[in-house]
Amino acid sequence: MTDLLTITGAIGTDPELRTVGQNLQRMTMRVASSERKRDSDGNWRNAHTNWYTVTAFGKLAENAHASLRKGQRVLVAGKLRVQQFDREDGTSGTRVEILANNLGPDLVNQVASSAPPANNTPASAPEPSRMPESAHLQDTTAMPLSNPSDQPETISFPADIRDAACEPAF
Repeated sequence: MTDLLTITGAIGTDPELRTVGQNLQRMTMRVASSERKRDSDGNWRNAHTNWYTVTAFGKLAENAHASLRKGQRVLVAGKLRVQQFDREDGTSGTRVEILANNLGPDLVNQVASSAPPANNTPASAPEPSRMPESAHLQDTTAMPLSNPSDQPETISFPADIRDAACEPAF
């Protein structure tokens, strides 16, 4: 099954990180997503809860393991995979898994803070590209920095937060 979906829910187990294959990181955790309904008194109640196994790979797996904990509310976006299996006692079961492309804290009822990974040191600002003086046309594609001597600010979410192992497959 290749359905893409986004859910919100509460983490039911602490994220577990393992190395698989050729040093590829895999993170798994369980997430409970509950449907909310109003009862006859007008109070909100959880009506039905779906449980998902959430799996992430690569840098997304490492960052999720370092950032998320049991009980925290999260947003998960990814590919749905449903598998049937047989238990040792002869009964059958269904495993519902989301192969995560993106995940992070749900900020509706909580505040999150972040910091770049320890090995992510800010690089020097690149020099704006310049055309040779002999060129007759002016380069209009290069955007010079407003103040090239300033160091770039620390980035809260580094550009390498995801890698090819967790890119969508569509």
